[in-house]
Amino acid sequence: TGRLLEGIIESVDEYYSENLAQEVVRGMREAASRGFFLGSKAPFGYTRVKVSDGLKERPTLEIDPDAAPIVQEIFESSRRGNGLKEICKELNGRGITNRGRRWQKSIVHYLLTNEAYTGTAVWGVKSKDEKAGEPVRVENAWPALVSRETFDAVQSEMHERAPAKQRPARVGSQYLLSGLLKCGACGKPYSGQAAKSGQFAYYVCASLLREGAGSCTGRYLNAERVEDYIIEKVRERILTEETITELVTLVAEEIDALAGEVNGRLKAIDAELADVDTRLENLYQALETKQLPIEALSPRILSLKARQDQLVAAKEEAEDQLERRRADLPTSKEIKGYVADFREFLMEGTFPERKALIRNFVQGIEIVDDEATLTYTITMPQDGVTRESASVLDFVQSGPPDRTVFITAPFRAISEASAPPMGLSSGVGIV
Repeated sequence: TGRLLEGIIESVDEYYSENLAQEVVRGMREAASRGFFLGSKAPFGYTRVKVSDGLKERPTLEIDPDAAPIVQEIFESSRRGNGLKEICKELNGRGITNRGRRWQKSIVHYLLTNEAYTGTAVWGVKSKDEKAGEPVRVENAWPALVSRETFDAVQSEMHERAPAKQRPARVGSQYLLSGLLKCGACGKPYSGQAAKSGQFAYYVCASLLREGAGSCTGRYLNAERVEDYIIEKVRERILTEETITELVTLVAEEIDALAGEVNGRLKAIDAELADVDTRLENLYQALETKQLPIEALSPRILSLKARQDQLVAAKEEAEDQLERRRADLPTSKEIKGYVADFREFLMEGTFPERKALIRNFVQGIEIVDDEATLTYTITMPQDGVTRESASVLDFVQSGPPDRTVFITAPFRAISEASAPPMGLSSGVGIV
């Protein structure tokens, strides 16, 4: 009887799920093909309204008289050659909001590429479900805010203005500290740039690089000197047995705190799971004894089974998280070995190895006048990864919240004035 009941429940589950999915897709395709709006939220510039469709009401779009002119202005601004950043700056500067929020480049980009503003209903373009079929596109489904000609012209111009995709500069940069140095005066990153002679290189504040002298009080940093200086301070302040031991202790404290949280979550999951199991068992008994018909019980059974699956998955995830955090922490002897390996990598490793090691410890370096602040955290090597077995450093981060060490030694020996050093190119920096 139990197996028969289980088979009935599985059949009901499968039948309802498949039919529900098919009916939803079929209904959405039909509504889209008739030009109705299927989104839950109207695009900025429109309002979502319902219109009669026989005995039902279907959603469509009407122009929002207050927001529509802003949409049209954004398209016209893009046609004039203004980029996303310029459009955001103009709107935010005038106090114009997007439903109470400041404009961001991603929002403006979405607006400029949304075909709904041409009055076209589009459905199924991004669907990965093969059962959804071909995309649906219906012209003149609602009043247009921009012409098709304007929309297509904006797409073409945006495509032409889009920069070519490149790998992140911090990955392939020839500069050891690229992506780590930040100007404390203006908050912009430092970029590496070679002098025209090719003999020297500097880290330059992005404000100085783009806007010239007077735009920031930051200094030009001699690349070789600042890299040597930071390496020296990393060895002196971070790669020591005392510092690593302190950070390992913090890791242990964090693991203990996390374990307590996870155990509490597991108890709550187990309690709810037991309650769901009891409810399901009661429904199965009602079904088996024919107290209620299967049509009345199946929706509730499906709902509880879905919640049961969610709880089981959450429990497995919490247990895995707890297990991963129970890895043995290094002993004093192992810490001493780690420090020795780290220091060797830093001095004798290849450029990629040294760069990787610094990034695994140093989270950022802020330069203010003649002082630098290093934000760092702990990193532990993977089991079996040694100098002999890894040509490029391969470490995993397992550390606590970032720690900060203040380095107040003079920087004047490695910094220049705000004006570009002799021979420094004024072109785009190499980062």
